[in-house]
Amino acid sequence: MTNDEIMKAIEGAKTMAKKKVKLKTELTRDEVPKPVGSDPQALFNPRPQPASVASLILLDNNPFTSIIYSGTTYVNVYSEDHQRKAGDIVRFRGAPQVTAGSGF
Repeated sequence: MTNDEIMKAIEGAKTMAKKKVKLKTELTRDEVPKPVGSDPQALFNPRPQPASVASLILLDNNPFTSIIYSGTTYVNVYSEDHQRKAGDIVRFRGAPQVTAGSGF
Protein backbone atom coordinates (compact mmCIF):
# COMPACT_ATOMS: atom_id res chain seq x y z
CA MET A 1 0.00 0.00 0.00
CA THR A 2 1.14 3.50 -0.70
CA ASN A 3 1.12 6.33 1.83
CA ASP A 4 -1.90 7.90 0.10
CA GLU A 5 -3.91 4.68 0.40
CA ILE A 6 -3.01 4.34 4.07
CA MET A 7 -4.07 7.96 4.76
CA LYS A 8 -7.40 7.42 2.95
CA ALA A 9 -8.04 4.30 5.02
CA ILE A 10 -7.29 6.20 8.25
CA GLU A 11 -9.57 9.10 7.25
CA GLY A 12 -12.32 6.61 6.35
CA ALA A 13 -11.99 4.96 9.75
CA LYS A 14 -12.19 8.33 11.50
CA THR A 15 -15.30 9.24 9.50
CA MET A 16 -16.99 5.94 10.41
CA ALA A 17 -16.14 6.46 14.09
CA LYS A 18 -17.92 9.84 14.08
CA LYS A 19 -21.14 8.47 12.54
CA LYS A 20 -23.88 7.35 14.88
CA VAL A 21 -25.03 3.86 14.15
CA LYS A 22 -28.54 2.86 15.19
CA LEU A 23 -29.02 -0.84 15.70
CA LYS A 24 -32.31 -2.34 14.68
CA THR A 25 -33.54 -4.67 17.41
CA GLU A 26 -36.83 -5.89 15.95
CA LEU A 27 -37.28 -7.52 12.57
CA THR A 28 -40.38 -7.56 10.42
CA ARG A 29 -41.82 -10.85 9.22
CA ASP A 30 -40.12 -10.41 5.84
CA GLU A 31 -36.70 -9.81 7.43
CA VAL A 32 -36.67 -12.99 9.56
CA PRO A 33 -34.25 -15.50 8.04
CA LYS A 34 -35.85 -18.53 6.46
CA PRO A 35 -34.91 -21.94 7.92
CA VAL A 36 -32.46 -23.97 5.89
CA GLY A 37 -32.95 -27.70 5.49
CA SER A 38 -35.88 -30.07 5.61
CA ASP A 39 -36.49 -30.08 9.38
CA PRO A 40 -36.02 -26.77 11.21
CA GLN A 41 -37.17 -28.40 14.46
CA ALA A 42 -34.42 -31.05 14.55
CA LEU A 43 -31.74 -31.20 17.22
CA PHE A 44 -28.16 -30.27 16.36
CA ASN A 45 -26.62 -33.29 18.10
CA PRO A 46 -29.30 -35.99 18.34
CA ARG A 47 -28.55 -39.08 20.41
CA PRO A 48 -30.40 -42.23 19.35
CA GLN A 49 -32.10 -44.23 22.05
CA PRO A 50 -29.86 -47.09 23.20
CA ALA A 51 -30.99 -50.62 22.44
CA SER A 52 -32.86 -52.27 25.26
CA VAL A 53 -31.15 -55.13 27.00
CA ALA A 54 -32.76 -58.54 27.29
CA SER A 55 -34.21 -59.06 30.73
CA LEU A 56 -36.49 -61.54 32.42
CA ILE A 57 -40.18 -60.71 32.64
CA LEU A 58 -42.12 -62.64 35.22
CA LEU A 59 -45.59 -63.73 34.19
CA ASP A 60 -48.69 -63.60 36.37
CA ASN A 61 -50.37 -66.78 37.61
CA ASN A 62 -51.93 -68.82 34.79
CA PRO A 63 -51.12 -66.43 31.90
CA PHE A 64 -51.69 -69.03 29.12
CA THR A 65 -54.94 -69.61 27.22
CA SER A 66 -55.40 -71.89 24.25
CA ILE A 67 -57.77 -71.32 21.34
CA ILE A 68 -58.59 -73.86 18.64
CA TYR A 69 -59.66 -72.12 15.43
CA SER A 70 -60.29 -74.06 12.18
CA GLY A 71 -58.22 -76.98 13.38
CA THR A 72 -55.23 -74.83 14.39
CA THR A 73 -54.33 -74.39 18.05
CA TYR A 74 -53.17 -70.95 19.16
CA VAL A 75 -51.63 -70.21 22.54
CA ASN A 76 -52.13 -66.70 23.93
CA VAL A 77 -49.87 -65.43 26.71
CA TYR A 78 -51.04 -62.54 28.88
CA SER A 79 -48.24 -60.30 30.08
CA GLU A 80 -49.15 -56.87 31.44
CA ASP A 81 -47.06 -54.00 29.99
CA HIS A 82 -44.84 -56.36 27.98
CA GLN A 83 -43.45 -53.66 25.61
CA ARG A 84 -43.11 -56.12 22.73
CA LYS A 85 -44.32 -55.84 19.16
CA ALA A 86 -45.53 -58.33 16.58
CA GLY A 87 -42.72 -60.56 15.36
CA ASP A 88 -40.62 -60.42 18.54
CA ILE A 89 -39.13 -63.75 19.63
CA VAL A 90 -39.85 -64.82 23.20
CA ARG A 91 -38.29 -67.76 25.02
CA PHE A 92 -40.10 -69.36 27.94
CA ARG A 93 -37.92 -70.93 30.63
CA GLY A 94 -38.58 -72.70 33.87
CA ALA A 95 -40.53 -75.73 34.97
CA PRO A 96 -44.12 -75.54 33.68
CA GLN A 97 -47.01 -76.21 36.02
CA VAL A 98 -49.67 -78.42 34.54
CA THR A 99 -53.07 -78.04 36.14
CA ALA A 100 -56.19 -80.07 35.48
CA GLY A 101 -58.32 -78.49 32.76
CA SER A 102 -55.63 -76.20 31.40
CA GLY A 103 -55.13 -78.28 28.26
CA PHE A 104 -51.36 -78.37 28.57
